[in-house]
Amino acid sequence: MQDVEAIASVHVACWAECYPFLPLGLHEKRGILERAEQWRRRIVDPGLSCTYVLEDAGRIVGFSHVMDNRDTDIAAQAELHACYFLPEYRRLPAGPQMMLRLLDHVDTIGWTSFCLWAWLQNPVRRTYGALGLHPEVRRDRVIEGYSAPEIGYVCNDIPAVRRRLERNVIQLERRGGASRNQRYCSDRLRPIALRNGIDR
Repeated sequence: MQDVEAIASVHVACWAECYPFLPLGLHEKRGILERAEQWRRRIVDPGLSCTYVLEDAGRIVGFSHVMDNRDTDIAAQAELHACYFLPEYRRLPAGPQMMLRLLDHVDTIGWTSFCLWAWLQNPVRRTYGALGLHPEVRRDRVIEGYSAPEIGYVCNDIPAVRRRLERNVIQLERRGGASRNQRYCSDRLRPIALRNGIDR
C-alpha cells in the first residue's frame, strides 16, 4: 500500500505526456487523488490480478497491471490493463521485461489468451501489431462523460509473443545506450506485496 501514491503519480504523469489528444476534462478527472484511490482498491482486493512496479534506487519509475478480462466487447481471458514508465526508462529492456512478467502471471493463472486496449491516436499501439497482437475491436470509449476512439487487440498465441519480447530484450541490451543506473536489473521489478506476507 505504501506504493500507491507513487503509482498514481507515474500514471498521471504518463497520461499527461502520452495522451495530450484526450479531452482536458478527462485528464482533470483522472488526477492524483482519483488514481491513488483507484490503485488502492485494486491492490486491497486483487482477485486474479497482479500489479508490478519498476524500481530504481528505491524510486518507483514504472508500473504494470494484469487482470481477468471483464470487457464483454472483446473475447479474451486476461487483460494487460496498464504498463507505464517515466520517459527516461523507455526504450530500455525494462519495457519488454515488464510485459514478460505480466505474461508469467497469465501463465500462472492458466489463461491462454489476453487483450489490451490502446487509444487510436496512441503511436505506441504499432508495437502491439509488431508483437503479433491482432486488432479486433474499434469503439469509442466513454469515461465519465468524455469519449475517445480506441482499439482492442487480442493475442491467442502467447508463446509467440513471449519469443518476440525476449528477442526485443536481447536487441535492447546489445544496443546499450542507457546509462548504467538506468539499465534493467531483475531485482528492481517486484510484485506489489500486501503486508500480510502474501505477494500479489
